[in-house]
Order: sequence, then structure tokens, then C-alpha cells
Amino acid sequence: MSRNFVSEADAAIALDLALRVESGHLRRVAAFNLLTTTYQFAPHTANAYLNCYPHLRRGTPWKATVSVNAVRVMLETIATGGANDLLTALQSVKGHLEYFAGRGKTLIALQALLQEFQLQLAHTAQVLQSELDLESRVRASSLDDPALRRQRLALATKKPKRSVRIVHDYYRNADVVVEVLDRAQGVCEDCGEPAPFHRRSNGTAYLEVHHLIRLADNGDDSVENAIALCPNCHRRMHFG
Repeated sequence: MSRNFVSEADAAIALDLALRVESGHLRRVAAFNLLTTTYQFAPHTANAYLNCYPHLRRGTPWKATVSVNAVRVMLETIATGGANDLLTALQSVKGHLEYFAGRGKTLIALQALLQEFQLQLAHTAQVLQSELDLESRVRASSLDDPALRRQRLALATKKPKRSVRIVHDYYRNADVVVEVLDRAQGVCEDCGEPAPFHRRSNGTAYLEVHHLIRLADNGDDSVENAIALCPNCHRRMHFG
């Protein structure tokens, strides 16, 4: 029997399917059939969960009801892509709230979630320029001769420089990022699955470099202390 209630575990499954659809690795009709048959989602609930993630990615409001916990998981996943991606997603949440406000409904829990992530975004904005700088240095490192890059790594300090704004920021070694991604060869080093999608900008596999011992906990910014993760595994490492 189909159901409307969606547990956190099932919401995570729906998000994984939505990610596969978004990346082109799964047809939407196949994802819908999986949710409605294998996981017993009601048809309108399956549509709501599959539609919500692409709306968040595009900044457009969705209209169906999705649990606040599910929206949180989606925002946490999107936030790993950086401040611009999170800003776009929050525009979608605002549009959803405005849609329901126009129908005389106030979604208090979702409003609180929006405020929480807006605060997170305000902190993230403080280090956005640093992130852009790292991306630029990663591109330069990836174009460099691998032997020269490894020579630099052999001489590089493993403790990143730290600057203080509102939050602590670290001047990460771009060579570490490139070497870890090169080692992974497009495969998540935690779950062992291929990257769920590729970057539109350059066609490379979308994996995220994660420090096993956090830099904030005095971990090394080194190849040995870093692994390449798919977005789902990266989110699990940070949020459980």
C-alpha cells in the first residue's frame, strides 16, 4: 500500500535518486517507479521529492509539501558545492514560503530552517574569495607537470596558513587537491562508486576532497590526510 509519510532514511533514498536523475545517470520515470513500487511512496509524494531537489538547484520555488528534514538534507548536500549553490537553493526556499504565504499558510519550521542556512551563508561569504582563490590555484596545479607538483608537495608544509575573519579560514594546498582527485580516478574513495555526475565546466568527475583529520583539529593539509568523496559520502562524513 502506498504511503504519504516519508522517513529520514527514505528521504535520503529519494535524494540519491534525484541526484542520479539530475546527473543524467537515471531516467526520471525509473526513479519514480522505484519510489512508488520498491519504497511504497504515494505517487504525488514521489513526484514531490523528485521535483524538490532540481528546484533547489535552479532557485525556483516548488509547490508540493516535502518534510523539513528532507529539505535540510538537500540543503546540506547543496551547501558542499559552495556559497553560490547554497544561495540559489535558499532563493528556492524563499519562493516556496512565499507561495504558501499567498495561500494563507505560514511554514514556521521551514522559516526557521531558512534562517539557519542564511546565517551559515553569511559566514560562508566571509571565505568565498578564499574558495575562489583555491579553485584558481587548483586549475593551475592540474595543468602543471605532475613531477613538479610532487616536488612541491615533498617540500610543502603540511600545516596550512590560517587567517581569521569572522570564522577561521585556511590557505589550502591546491597540489593536494589535484593529487587526491588524480589518485581517485573518478571513484569515491569511501563507497567505491563512480562519481554521480561530471562538472559542466570541464567534464571532470565531481568528487570533493575531504580531510580525514579536520584542519580545524590541527590535521595536515596533505595527500595522506585527504580522500576524494562523492557528495553523499561527504555529507555523511560531516553530518552523519
